[in-house]
Amino acid sequence: MRLLRNHGDTGKYNHISIGYNYRMTNIQGAIGSGQLKRLEGFIAKRIENADTLNKTIKIDGLTVPFRTADVRHVYNQYVLRVEDDFPVSREKLMEYLNANGIATAVHYPKAVYEQPIYQKLGYGRDRCPVSEDVSRRVMSLPVHPSLSASDLQHIAQTINCFED
Repeated sequence: MRLLRNHGDTGKYNHISIGYNYRMTNIQGAIGSGQLKRLEGFIAKRIENADTLNKTIKIDGLTVPFRTADVRHVYNQYVLRVEDDFPVSREKLMEYLNANGIATAVHYPKAVYEQPIYQKLGYGRDRCPVSEDVSRRVMSLPVHPSLSASDLQHIAQTINCFED
């Protein structure tokens, strides 16, 4: 039962079965129900924040999220990809940003096929040829609805002023 209620997770980023997250209390459910009325506003603000970052982060070696006109990206996370031509590793960039008051995260540090559940299902590097590379290059920046214009400006300027 513990595996089912925790996304099949046996340790941080290690999944051995398909699982769910059924840990909501009645109070959390009531609050969540009330928050649903605000969901569209939260999503609109995330999209606005992401658009601002997409337009203002201008530094070689970092790729901002790609979005097509026919898809609505709600930016649960704002994921940058650190390319080979960036002067430092993802970890060094994250240290720099954290030292400048910008929270960063790596939400998916393992390639899909590295998860035990997918290995059991027969997934290997051959079925997910780019996932390992991507999992080692991506990092997330804040994009939540409570960010101010000055917060977004600070994030973009700090990134754009990065020097090795």
